[in-house]
Amino acid sequence: MGILGPNIDKMIKNNDIEGLVELLNHKKPDIRAGALLALSADTSESTISKVKELQKDPDPNVRALATLKFGDTSEGSVIENLKLIITEGSRSEKIQAMRLVGNRNVKKNPEISVLIQIALIDKDPLVRESAIKAAGSSGDTHSVNLLIICLHDKLHQIRVEAILALGQINDEGSYKHIIGSLADSDENVKNTARLVLKKSGNKEVIDSINDAPFIDMVKKMALSETSRIETIHKIASQSIKRGLPLLIKACSDDFKAVRVEAAIAIGNLGDSGGLESLVKLLNDQFFDVRLEAVHAMEKLINSSNKAKYKEFIEKTAKDDSHKSVREAARLLLEKK
Repeated sequence: MGILGPNIDKMIKNNDIEGLVELLNHKKPDIRAGALLALSADTSESTISKVKELQKDPDPNVRALATLKFGDTSEGSVIENLKLIITEGSRSEKIQAMRLVGNRNVKKNPEISVLIQIALIDKDPLVRESAIKAAGSSGDTHSVNLLIICLHDKLHQIRVEAILALGQINDEGSYKHIIGSLADSDENVKNTARLVLKKSGNKEVIDSINDAPFIDMVKKMALSETSRIETIHKIASQSIKRGLPLLIKACSDDFKAVRVEAAIAIGNLGDSGGLESLVKLLNDQFFDVRLEAVHAMEKLINSSNKAKYKEFIEKTAKDDSHKSVREAARLLLEKK
C-alpha cells in the first residue's frame, strides 16, 4: 500500500498545501490516503474541511484514516480497517497512522490501544518507536507491559523512547523497571531514566536515586559480569529491598550466570514484585535458568497470588523440555 509516492514526497518537502489538498480527490485511494496523512498536521479550517470529507471516501482504508483523524473510532469496521493498515501497510503508513493515534485520548477511545499494541510488536524498529511515542502521548496504560519489555530492546533508542513514554503515562508500577535502566550499558538510556525518575514526584523513587549506597550498586551493575553477580549477591544477602529493580533488570542480562543469580536473589529477597520477571525466565533457553526461576517462584507464590500465575506454572509443568523443570513446576502447583 505504498502511499507516499514521489509527488507527495516533493509536495511535503516544498510545503505545497494546495497541491496536497488537490490530491485528496485523486482517483487512486493510496494517493488520497497519502495526502490525508501529509495534511494531518495542518490546522487551517479550509484544509480540515476538505480532509473531513474523506470520512465518506469509497475506499475503506482512506475512510479509516480519516475517521482516526476526526471521527468516532468505536465502529467495528473502522477499527478493522485501521488494524489492516497497522498489520499490512507500508512502514510509512504505519508510522503516519501511529502519529495520528498519538493525538487521540485512549481513555475516550479505548479501541486505539489495540492498534498501539499491535504496532509495539512490529518487526520494524521505526514502527515500534512510533508506537512507543503514541503510547506515551495518548496515555495508554494498557500498553505499559509492552513498554516495559521495550526497556530491554537491543536498540538503545527504543529503550530511551520507552522510558520517556512510561514517564508520560506515569504508571506507578513501571518506576521500578525504569530504576533498573539506571544500570543500562548506554549513557543516553541512563541519563533519560535519571531525568524521568527525578520528575516522577514519587518520594520512594526519588529517595532511591539520591541514596549513595544504592547508586554505587547501580554503577557496579553496569560493569563486568563478575561485578554484577557480586552486587546481586550483596542485595540478596543483605536483604536490600531497594535493590529489586536491579534484580529485575538482571533477569534480562546477556549472561546466563547473571540471570541465574538474579532469579535466586529475587526468591531470597522475598519480594513478590519480582514475580513477573521470574515468569519471563520460564521461557529462557537454558534449563537451569528456568529451574531457578521455578524455585524462586516457590518462595513467592502464596494463596493470594497463585491464581494469577497458575497458567504459566501449568504450562511449564506440562511443556518444558527438561524433566527437572517440569517436576519442580508440578511441585509448585501442589503447594497450598
